[in-house]
Amino acid sequence: MRKFVRKYFFNFIEPQKQWLNAMSKAGYRLVGVSPFGYTFEECEKGEYVYKVVYRGYIRRERSEPYMDKLFECGYNVFIKGLNRNMSSDVLRQRHLEGTLYNPKFSPRDGYKDLLIIEKKNDGKPFETIQPKGHNIRDLKYMRNIGWFMMVLFTALIISTALDGNPIAIAFSVLSCLPFYFGIRLTYVVSKISSSKKPLNL
Repeated sequence: MRKFVRKYFFNFIEPQKQWLNAMSKAGYRLVGVSPFGYTFEECEKGEYVYKVVYRGYIRRERSEPYMDKLFECGYNVFIKGLNRNMSSDVLRQRHLEGTLYNPKFSPRDGYKDLLIIEKKNDGKPFETIQPKGHNIRDLKYMRNIGWFMMVLFTALIISTALDGNPIAIAFSVLSCLPFYFGIRLTYVVSKISSSKKPLNL
């Protein structure tokens, strides 16, 4: 029997991984993802384990062999993100066809995806699945966009708030979103710049 759960994560790496593993322990296996939630089907309790990996702006020449490696290891892979959501069977088929890699989803022909990786709970750890290398130039580009949007939102809100517009004041919380992305990407860029090791975001 299938079960759909509406769920959204603001911190999309560790909490999502913990929740998916908790669902597995409760006897539910992930079979589908959508922008609005997750689809599960019943399984043995704890039969599957999950890991969540951020694949940050990896170009096609590195992304394709990375996905090859995941499938060679026998993993099921889901894409869960704002731009696209794709279940394992569809993702595998599009990868084989070469239609998975569409540059319109991210700037400068890079691919940013949040991958949910599933395997049987055989007591063995996941093999090395963190993608190697990030396109630091594109991360800096996105960081700068985040900061620019934060400044723009703040200026617009201040200018309308000075006029006493209550709607502008009520929507001032919107400035927190680009501010969060600016801070987050600044942190990511600084970590990658200061370490030669792949960073599991």
